[in-house]
Amino acid sequence: MSIEERRQELVQKTFRLMLRVLLIFGLPAFAAFFIGEWLDKTYELGSIGMIATLAIAFIISWTLVIRMWHNLNSQFKALDIEEENEQETINKQPTERKSKL
Repeated sequence: MSIEERRQELVQKTFRLMLRVLLIFGLPAFAAFFIGEWLDKTYELGSIGMIATLAIAFIISWTLVIRMWHNLNSQFKALDIEEENEQETINKQPTERKSKL
């Protein structure tokens, strides 16, 4: 698989990850809202239950997104390094081989 094909694959993976990010923030917030509302009504907490569950959902969501970003960023960096190494290899080849490329 060429570097350009791998780069395209990573771009597509990034798009899919962005959709996952929407779900990572949306689903926990949705669930936290209803769980917090139930806690508030059941234990008569005022709005503390909802605020607490939304804060926990927010922290968990951001933790997951940051981990995904670090993973994707390291893949892009590895690809860039590989591309630089390939360019150096091509540049070091004798001029006869360069003309054939």
